[in-house]
Amino acid sequence: MRLPFPLPPRPSLFVAGLAVLGAGSVGCHSTDAPAPRALDLALPPAFTAAEATAPIVAGAWWQALDSDSLDALVIEALANNHDLAAAAARIASAEAQARIAGSARKPAVGLNASRNRAKNIFVGLPVPGGNVLESTATQWGVSLDIAWEADLWGRLSSTVRAAEADAVATAFDFEAARQSLAAQTTKAWIAWRLAAGQDGLAARTLETYRRDLQLVQDRFEAGLASNFDLRLSRARLEGALAETEATDAAVEVAGRQLETIVGRYPAGELATEDELPGLPPLPGAGVPSELVQRRPDLRAAAMRVAGADARLDAARAERFPSFAIAASTGRVSDMFDDLSDDDFSVWSFLLSLAQPIYQGGRIDAGIDFADATALALLEGYAQTALIAFLEVESSLAVDAPLAAQEAALGRALEEARVAREIAEERYRAGLDDLFVVLEADRTALQAERTLLEVRARRLDARVDLHLALGGDIEPMTPASL
Repeated sequence: MRLPFPLPPRPSLFVAGLAVLGAGSVGCHSTDAPAPRALDLALPPAFTAAEATAPIVAGAWWQALDSDSLDALVIEALANNHDLAAAAARIASAEAQARIAGSARKPAVGLNASRNRAKNIFVGLPVPGGNVLESTATQWGVSLDIAWEADLWGRLSSTVRAAEADAVATAFDFEAARQSLAAQTTKAWIAWRLAAGQDGLAARTLETYRRDLQLVQDRFEAGLASNFDLRLSRARLEGALAETEATDAAVEVAGRQLETIVGRYPAGELATEDELPGLPPLPGAGVPSELVQRRPDLRAAAMRVAGADARLDAARAERFPSFAIAASTGRVSDMFDDLSDDDFSVWSFLLSLAQPIYQGGRIDAGIDFADATALALLEGYAQTALIAFLEVESSLAVDAPLAAQEAALGRALEEARVAREIAEERYRAGLDDLFVVLEADRTALQAERTLLEVRARRLDARVDLHLALGGDIEPMTPASL
């Protein structure tokens, strides 16, 4: 189907202080405003990679993994991560920029006080004694100054709309960063659990090799095994010892990385968990046309397009006259005490109307710049949308193959374990040599290691799918910032 990509409705600004920008501008607006921009993109009625009819997960999607430790770590990361704190600070910065833009539509009032002391020399008017006539005077002044520009053509209000759009986009950037941090924490937790699982596998393998070495030692002492078999079993055991050291180190590194993500000093103090969690059900994906309203990065890109269009409006309004009022009232006197006397009052009132005639091409260049910037952001929004669809489709597409791979590896592991038992029994009976046992061990070990990795990949893919669908789609509130 052919779906236009209109910019999403402009949400109300939940950042404190932006409510003051809601007042309408004075005067009329230009009729030369650009038409609303839209993306023409052919979208299917549903995602094509897989059917996911379950409801879309809202709220804390990571809780689907049913782990209290993960839930605590994600909450800790959202509270303490410095990158997220920086993203929140950028919201405050964008809010301040929006307030700055809004102030241009209001009168500027200033109170000025001055003291001017001057010395004058009257050349050509000598006095007796050869000196030159001079005088020194002090002047005191106080004034109240008011200046205001009428927004006849919407230039100022367009600038305010652009700043508002930037502030909303920055808030969506924060939400995207929040979701990314939750996903990053969850993936680091999965990697840490995988490393612990591989460490446990290495420890079990070490015990198996010790048992095998004892078997070979007994057969060697009974004259039923060669010195080669004995030394080969010892070498294999030493290799398993080295492997456990490597997996121990991997657990340490993964745990410290997780501590860093959640904002702790990487002290390696996390309690080890050596089992991967169960895989939650596949969440609903909705339809492609809904994705642009769920994903915060797409909403941020759309708001930046809206801001660029508002700046284009402002650039076009530069062609029209500007109307401003300036007024001042106050008092000036040679004596400070006279400032309270009405006899020394002064005032001024200025109306100005300025029509640009020749600016050396500055206005046209500004319009061209704003138009090109808006087009670039529009194309960037289109590419961001395509990447978002790709991420959802890819996450859905890998689910079934990974599930089939996990099932096949589970069957392979069961067969390998049975084969390992048979090989050991035949070796004890002297029907097979040691190489048959070694090959059975290798096959079972590889199947179990690969099964752990595939389970972790499925969990990672599920995290990717939640993130691709927009993560937590509950409305943002000031408290969540």
